[in-house]
Amino acid sequence: MKEMHRVFLVEDEIVARESIRDNVAWNRNGFELVGEAADGEMALPLIEETRPDILITDIKMPFMDGLALSRIVRKNYPWVKIILISGYDEFTYAREAISITVNDYLLKPLSAGDLLKSLETVGLMIDEETREREKTAVLTAKLDSSARLMAERFLSDLATGLVPSGDAIEHARRLGIDLVGKRYIVALLGPSAQSRGESERRVDGDGVYREYLKAESLVDRLLVENPEVLKFSPSLKQAVLIFKGDDSAALESRCYSVCHSLKYEVERKTACTLAISVGGVRDRIQGIAESYREALHANSFGYIFGDSSVIGIGDAERAHLRSGDFRSFDGEEILSCLRRGERADLESCLDAFLVRLQTADLGAFLRSHAVVNLSLGVVKFMEELGGNTEPFVLKLDALKLCLETEDAGGLKRILAEFLETAFDFRENRRSNKYSDLVERAKEFIEASFENPDISLNEVAAQVNVSPSHFSTIFSHDTGQTFIDFLTKTRMTKAMELLKSTALRSSEIAYAVGYNDPHYFSYIFKSKVGLTPTEFRQGKVPEEEGSGRGSQ
Repeated sequence: MKEMHRVFLVEDEIVARESIRDNVAWNRNGFELVGEAADGEMALPLIEETRPDILITDIKMPFMDGLALSRIVRKNYPWVKIILISGYDEFTYAREAISITVNDYLLKPLSAGDLLKSLETVGLMIDEETREREKTAVLTAKLDSSARLMAERFLSDLATGLVPSGDAIEHARRLGIDLVGKRYIVALLGPSAQSRGESERRVDGDGVYREYLKAESLVDRLLVENPEVLKFSPSLKQAVLIFKGDDSAALESRCYSVCHSLKYEVERKTACTLAISVGGVRDRIQGIAESYREALHANSFGYIFGDSSVIGIGDAERAHLRSGDFRSFDGEEILSCLRRGERADLESCLDAFLVRLQTADLGAFLRSHAVVNLSLGVVKFMEELGGNTEPFVLKLDALKLCLETEDAGGLKRILAEFLETAFDFRENRRSNKYSDLVERAKEFIEASFENPDISLNEVAAQVNVSPSHFSTIFSHDTGQTFIDFLTKTRMTKAMELLKSTALRSSEIAYAVGYNDPHYFSYIFKSKVGLTPTEFRQGKVPEEEGSGRGSQ
């Protein structure tokens, strides 16, 4: 339902004020009279209280006239639209009204119809401004959301070592991130929502998901007091904090102090425990990725230290704990090469993976887990590209057998086949990346060819590319221009109509998109080798009849 526009009336003449108040059908026309006053001085506190959208005020009033009131309202309540009424048709009043930027100026005697017409005009202004504000708010929200996502992605790539240190500062600056610092230390936060003293419950239906959100919101609020701390969240159940500073000891001390405060507050105010692990202080931008890896390493020993303390990489080293660095067997290097690398790099990546797998002291279970994890990563990659994953799934049993029998040669052969197949599919998709677009264009042309005004620009708009780019794509993919394809489509339909209906040639011309039957006959003859009448009679084009064949 449309919101009513709130109106305040100021008029010193009682008869005139009552006439306006009682004779205008306010509610029926989308307005609500929220207050009235006899002069500007009395009106100001009431305007502050009622917050109207529109002010109707007489100019000549005692104590504070309408022009003085309008100046104050324009300054303090700039959204209010002002309609001035006056019994004096004098240029000086109109000129001052213009300087105040009032929205309408009406002369007495004033009819209800005149005032209502002015109100409707001003109401439309308010509606338009409201729509523009809403559009701006939506756009601003989208831009803010996009900027936050870009910042999160950048920080994630930075922590995982994907951003060259030479580009990091400038890239961060463009995203509004102050990354400048001499030293860095990274902390890893892992909230675990659970009922006090109970194992973690399911998210659906019992409030655990809300506890995660509450914990995340609480962390964000507490970090407002530490603007130098950069945060990104790989998932709802993990957050990464990057601390920066100049002095190593001070930086480490501040990091642990903030982490202990976060842990205390989250566990006190939510149903979450907060596992925190911290890397070491590292110099320069490239040290962020190293500190992040150390925080992950320290986190892997949470089962040893429990969740009552903040675990630092130094704690794990002093306890002489080793994780075997199982993260090096997650296959990410191979999958990254599969996504963005060259074919020649795949084999070396796979060889390096298998060498590490054979020489590391992981045990049969973890080796099998590493291989299966890599295989499933390849399957997921194929699914993302829309490929058929059934051949991969069928070979998982053979892969399992190779692991059980410790057949290193067979294992390498199957994994190499997986990677080659996926890489070939990637290359094929890349070389045919516009095939879907061209197919959609063809479908549109075949459905719209009877429209004589169909154009390359219209078809390009249908598939959301520029006309020049579409023309290049279409010609490259089909081997013919847009006009050639359109003409061929029309001629094919025309031949069908000539053979299957009794429609005249001129009628068929209109049916296939030609406004000029003579031009249609000319095009038909040039493409088919016969006039429409000759084709209907079953004649054969001269070159075809002479044995040269037709095109």
